Amino acid sequence: MAAKRKRQTQETQLGAKKRRAAQGASSSQNTARRTCIAGCRVVSPEEVGLTREPLDLLRATVDLEVNKLGSCSGVAHLIFRDGKCAFAHAAGMADIERGRTFGLQTICALHSCSKPLTVAAFLTLVDEQKVRLSDPVEKYPVSAAARIRHRARGSFAASAAADTRFSDRIALPTGSTRTVKTPATLRHLVAQGPVARWRILGRVCEVVSGQSLDKFMTERLFEPLGMKDTYFNVPRSKQGRKAVIYDCKRAKHPGARTPFQAQRWESDQMHSKVFSGGGGMLSYSDAGIYSTAEDYARFCLMLLSGGVAANGCRVLRRSTVSMIWRDGLAPFAQADGRVKGWNDFGGKDFRFYWDHHAWSMLNATLDIDQGAPRATGPARRGSTLWMYGMGAYWFIDSARKIVAVSMAQCFSDRQEDRGSDCVPFLRLALLGAKGGARQRKPFYYGKEP
Repeated sequence: MAAKRKRQTQETQLGAKKRRAAQGASSSQNTARRTCIAGCRVVSPEEVGLTREPLDLLRATVDLEVNKLGSCSGVAHLIFRDGKCAFAHAAGMADIERGRTFGLQTICALHSCSKPLTVAAFLTLVDEQKVRLSDPVEKYPVSAAARIRHRARGSFAASAAADTRFSDRIALPTGSTRTVKTPATLRHLVAQGPVARWRILGRVCEVVSGQSLDKFMTERLFEPLGMKDTYFNVPRSKQGRKAVIYDCKRAKHPGARTPFQAQRWESDQMHSKVFSGGGGMLSYSDAGIYSTAEDYARFCLMLLSGGVAANGCRVLRRSTVSMIWRDGLAPFAQADGRVKGWNDFGGKDFRFYWDHHAWSMLNATLDIDQGAPRATGPARRGSTLWMYGMGAYWFIDSARKIVAVSMAQCFSDRQEDRGSDCVPFLRLALLGAKGGARQRKPFYYGKEP
């Protein structure tokens, strides 16, 4: 009993420490007025045609889930419109035990949100005509046997790739073996998503550039965009800004300060020399790439601006960026224009949903507002693009000139949590704004069905 009371007292003290720090983080980060975020001028929501009340509701929701319920350890949100930052808010803790607050520059694991970065870097090679999407994959020495093998605690690289810069040493369950057929062309490789194919795409980048994947992406993407806090391996000097992943579980004892208690999420870590361009290869222990809300916003703003970074540097050709707004599944469609396993996912009741949600070459969900898939004609185009990986979520609306980024690093037992995703609140801010003519296009918006 004494040990139990001592444990409860320690948890209560830790909860109080978290509450004081989180409340301080929320107030200090939002009262310290910044005039520029991600290279964009900070303005009021009203200046870019957004209603303030839904965004105030988002702040209140974050406060509820972070400080009162404990169902979210920490979160950061950014909303841009017309090249201006209209909303920035962060609250909670990046590291509860060390008292480190969560902010716009907290370094977070991107997991699946690593994929669009890898594709964008690869597309710089397409722009320079060093590769063509119609090239057969076997043109590049990524595999002699046209397949990849995953062997227990063995090499994940293609069998012919002896280049040690692509250090693919990973651990699989003992005795497990999987074989994945190598896609025929680079277009197939980019458009389709099994994890193995991301390893091939990274290898193609290495073969063509003569660089390791991390150096290639740094020079081709991160540095031109000014993404100064984006890495495969976070340097020692910035480790203190890295967020801990927490599991916010329902409290089991009546003395808990909040209904949910954050516990460190523990798992085996990937080898530091594994450059996982897809993230989540084996589990959430594979972070893929690390970045911040502010850095990732720079990437999204570049896509919205037709390939030009906020600093004026052209990263991708406008014609290349235009490709990501087309239905990347069109080449794989059946005679009726639909894709088996996609448009029929969940049965006929879900057809309307999946008919309006396609898959972009960027490896992100593309919301389509041009009706059902068609059997002939050019690939349909969409106006909203989004992607999420555990704790990281980004959203671009090209019709309304909007970018939204949310970063959180926790699981939660509370299914009703809404404070880690700013897009539903953004939607309300758009619908409630004056000049509703800008909202003519239908809302097939983000993760909402």
